[in-house]
Amino acid sequence: MAELDRQIAKLAAQPAVALLLSMPGVGLRTALAIVGDTSQPGRFRSTDHYVAYCGLAPATHQSGGGTPSPKLRQRYNRHLKRAFLLLAFNQIRWNEQARTYYDRKRASGKSHWAALRCLGRQLCRIVFRMLTSNRPYRSAYQTESKTLT
Repeated sequence: MAELDRQIAKLAAQPAVALLLSMPGVGLRTALAIVGDTSQPGRFRSTDHYVAYCGLAPATHQSGGGTPSPKLRQRYNRHLKRAFLLLAFNQIRWNEQARTYYDRKRASGKSHWAALRCLGRQLCRIVFRMLTSNRPYRSAYQTESKTLT
């Protein structure tokens, strides 16, 4: 057990984990899950590519001449999707702007889980910005502030 605690402390000392811990509502386990499953954020072409990798970007299914219908992605990192949904759930309690964003999505007719996925998608964008620019939550959020307002 002591060896496991030493390994966790070693992982928690990473700069990327410290960046994520600057975000309200992020715990050590969530930060470690995001950093561990993302590995090197520079390998993603764009923010949208990272959001799709996390399973939070909608995909369209179109077969034939009908209208395209949205469906969930089947190939994504399930651990990251779970981490971002838990983060979105915590942000609803900790962050007033995230709560108003969630309430606005619910008022527009989305279900609880659909609104949570929308919030998770925005938080995924903010986290990607934090990891690629090496900036804490407040300065990374200011560049992405238009997404939650």
